Amino acid sequence: QWVIDIIADAKAVLIQNPGKKLTLIGQSFGGLLCLLIAAEMPKQVQSIVLLAPPGRFRSAQDEMLLNLFSVLPDSFI
Repeated sequence: QWVIDIIADAKAVLIQNPGKKLTLIGQSFGGLLCLLIAAEMPKQVQSIVLLAPPGRFRSAQDEMLLNLFSVLPDSFI
C-alpha cells in the first residue's frame, strides 16, 4: 500500500503543476518508483536520474520492468 501512496503523492504534485515537467531522482528502490511514476504520467516527466537502481529481479519483476520500459517514451531510455 505504501508504494501506491508514494505514487499517488507524486501524481498529485504533477497534477497541481500543469505544464511543468519534472526531473525524478531515485536511489535504489526509489529508482523503480520513479519509473512507475514516469510510466503513469510520461508527458510531465522531463528526465529520470537513477542512483544504484536494483540490477537483478525475479522473473515477475523482470516482466514488470520490461513492461514499464515499453510504455516510456524513447527519450527516457
